[in-house]
Amino acid sequence: RTIRGAEIFAKAVDTNRYIDYTLKVSKPMDISLIENGVKSKFYKTAAEFLADVQLVRDNSAAYNGPHTPITIVADTIVAMAKQMLGESKAVVGEIENDIKLYRLVDAMLAVVKEMKEWPHSKWFHNPVPKKVPGYYERIQTPMDLATLHQNTKARKFWTPEDFWKDADLIASNSTQFNGPQHPLTLAAQKMLDVGREAGKRVLDGLP
Repeated sequence: RTIRGAEIFAKAVDTNRYIDYTLKVSKPMDISLIENGVKSKFYKTAAEFLADVQLVRDNSAAYNGPHTPITIVADTIVAMAKQMLGESKAVVGEIENDIKLYRLVDAMLAVVKEMKEWPHSKWFHNPVPKKVPGYYERIQTPMDLATLHQNTKARKFWTPEDFWKDADLIASNSTQFNGPQHPLTLAAQKMLDVGREAGKRVLDGLP
């Protein structure tokens, strides 16, 4: 926005005034849309951000011509964006990693929610009561959905593998304390199956 003449790209083109704009430009883009994308963490990488900045320039070239004063301003915007990102590679890398972790946490929380909503999951919603005789003497690493949810929000898990390692404790702890064929153990295993199916939808494929 600090570039002279960039204000013309600050907001969406008025298609009531420029009625033929959408005939020449299939995907409108402006600085306000890019700013909103940054604030909402829409961009997963710097490359995606630059692609939209480039789109501002390409749309101007398509409508106004590639060598017009307006498009030359857009060229300057693109060049400045590339320069600023190039000079801040370390910062950009941190931002991209933070976005990846944010998406991972969001997906893992969705998996916990699916398991909690499974009709027979109520036994695993909260920690085993302290009054259960011998439980905390035999089980070294207790786990339940509330603790799993808390650890996820605290960003304890950096990979899906870390998440499932803790989630699987719910079933393995029940196996150790109750036995492999106990109804609670079978319910825990089924609940984890529900979670893994949800994981295929929201976790698999995340960068």
